[in-house]
Amino acid sequence: MYQVNASHTGFMPMQIGFQTVSPRWTVSYASNQDSHITTGSGKLFFSSIDRKLIALEQSTGDEVWRQDFSSAAYVNPPSYADGKVYIQTVNHSNDTYLRCYDANTGQLVFQ
Repeated sequence: MYQVNASHTGFMPMQIGFQTVSPRWTVSYASNQDSHITTGSGKLFFSSIDRKLIALEQSTGDEVWRQDFSSAAYVNPPSYADGKVYIQTVNHSNDTYLRCYDANTGQLVFQ
């Protein structure tokens, strides 16, 4: 969930030894400014400024699937729960939805 929990505090009760952390992979998307990342089912999910929801394999950084919401004015950060990814698209008209996708396949569950 964005900022870790429903209260958006960003707090996680853990300590990370930063001196031992190193990246496994890097990936660059020209459209990932202001993106927010959530994880689940071994994947990273982020919404991009150009209105896409993108799923990457957590272990390799390979793109698994993507959804394009070009008809929306903007998309909110994704959330993950129980094998599903949730995202809200907004344009105050015909493309304002809460959408749910299967985290593994990217198939629409509901909107």
